[in-house]
Amino acid sequence: MGNMIQIYHMLGHDGARKVIHRMSDTWWHPKLNANVHDYVRWCVTCAQCNSAPTVKMKMQHQPRPTQPFTQLQIDFIKPLPRCRKKEYVLVIVDHFTKWVEDHFTKWAKATASDVAKILMTEIIPRWGFPCFIDSDQGIHFTGKVMKTVCMSLGIKQKFHCPYHPQSLGLIERANRTIKNKLTKQMFSATGKDWVTNLPVVLMSMRSSPTNPHSLSPFEILTE
Repeated sequence: MGNMIQIYHMLGHDGARKVIHRMSDTWWHPKLNANVHDYVRWCVTCAQCNSAPTVKMKMQHQPRPTQPFTQLQIDFIKPLPRCRKKEYVLVIVDHFTKWVEDHFTKWAKATASDVAKILMTEIIPRWGFPCFIDSDQGIHFTGKVMKTVCMSLGIKQKFHCPYHPQSLGLIERANRTIKNKLTKQMFSATGKDWVTNLPVVLMSMRSSPTNPHSLSPFEILTE
């Protein structure tokens, strides 16, 4: 069973709870919980890469969405080490399911046109029209093209203070998780190509519950 625990843990170097959740769909063993906790506790990669827990800040109240992909939070992870002419990733998180999307950009500074294009060609055709998009006040989100597209589609934009990133807590946590998992993937002998490792990281996040009593984003979308 040790080899199976290693395989499931290496998908994203998740904590014991998420590994157990993923394994329990297809595996059962009377000592599964104890063995997974022991394995994760002694994972050298996790011990060296995990940072100290941060203090949780009270988030600004927002109406809670009742359907998938009606309220999105968006932001850039920047900059990552340049790889295959890519160093910026636009990350999009659905507030309802916590499903994470990512889209590479090749531009040193993405524009509002670039963000609008990703929205129109990648997000809306697959997930439908969102009602709200939350972001910081970067010019790639506040630019005229992005505002025009959102206004014409009936999408309300909400801009948050750049000096209070906790108001975008969902996307901030997603970005930290992606960076942390990429670091672990590259540290654990899978190479330094984060472009190759990113899909594995997203699979791990999409298949893991966001709290002990919830379904994973994938399970919510497919139930």
